Amino acid sequence: HGLRRAVRRGLANVAIQAYLTAAVINLKRLVTFADGFYSDVSNYLAQILALSKIVFACERNLGNNGTGYCQLAEI
Repeated sequence: HGLRRAVRRGLANVAIQAYLTAAVINLKRLVTFADGFYSDVSNYLAQILALSKIVFACERNLGNNGTGYCQLAEI
C-alpha cells in the first residue's frame, strides 16, 4: 500500500498520516469481511432454494397419487 514511510515531517503530521492509514486499512478489512459474508449468504440461499424445489416436487407427487414416491427428475 506504500504507506510505511511518512510523507511529511513533524509529529502532528506523522500522527495524522498514521490515523488515516489505520482508517484505510480498517476499511479494506471491512470490505473483505463483507464480501465474504455476502457470498456465504448467497450460497446459503441458493442451497435453500434447491432444497425447496425438492420439497415442493415431493409434495406435488404425494398430493397427486399418495404413494410417497418422489421423482427428482421433475426438478
